[in-house]
Amino acid sequence: MEKLDKKTLNQAFLHYYFGLASNQTFSQLQTLGYMWTMLPVIQKLYEDRGTQKDRLLVYSDVFNTEPQIGAGIAGITIRLEEDRAEGGDVSDDDIRDVRSGLAGSLAGIGDSMIVGTFIPLLLAIAIDVSVYGSSYGILLYLVLWIGTCTLAQRWFFNRGYEMRDRAVDILVDGKAQAVRHACLTAAIIAFGTIGGKFINVQSTPFIQNRLNVVFPNFLTFFFILLVWWLLAKKKMTPRNVMLILALATVVCSLLGILTPSFAA
Repeated sequence: MEKLDKKTLNQAFLHYYFGLASNQTFSQLQTLGYMWTMLPVIQKLYEDRGTQKDRLLVYSDVFNTEPQIGAGIAGITIRLEEDRAEGGDVSDDDIRDVRSGLAGSLAGIGDSMIVGTFIPLLLAIAIDVSVYGSSYGILLYLVLWIGTCTLAQRWFFNRGYEMRDRAVDILVDGKAQAVRHACLTAAIIAFGTIGGKFINVQSTPFIQNRLNVVFPNFLTFFFILLVWWLLAKKKMTPRNVMLILALATVVCSLLGILTPSFAA
């Protein structure tokens, strides 16, 4: 058995980076990509092909998580696999429990912080830059997203390997929760600003002039709250919400309540 070197760890990371989300199946989700991540590690630690096969099957259970923060799970299990190969007190069940137990919890953190907050913020910035026809917004989004997701995956991968299962404390302690709340607050402020700038719901002049006296932009405010209520309280999917908005727009326009318009 050879100890893992930097080259093997880099190879495992590249397998994770390019393979985890590109090998998904309906039945196993990200499992094949995870097994691909572990392949160079297992080949380095064990010389016998039969042993390699048996060790790889330990990672064949269904796996699915948020790729950026989830890179820490790969780092942790690589370290556990190395400890086991060196004769440490690590069982297959220990590896399976850590892998499956962290997948869901870290997916919740990653989906809320990255998918639900960070990506929409980047998109909002890119849309604002591109709204008048500039292509720099697209380039800005690609550079920022690829750069940040690469750095995030590498950082969590390294921390998971270096700290083993103690790396999870970084994501669940008080400081980490404070950071998540700060990101969420920033996202709410940003989304409110975006809504006020890009969303403009207008009624007919007769109705709109009277609304402006009492509550300017009331209809815009109402529709933003309606979308939030449908998504957050009624747990509707974005597709169903868009269908409801489209139907409401058509009906209200036919009834003369809303004024359809297109603005650049």
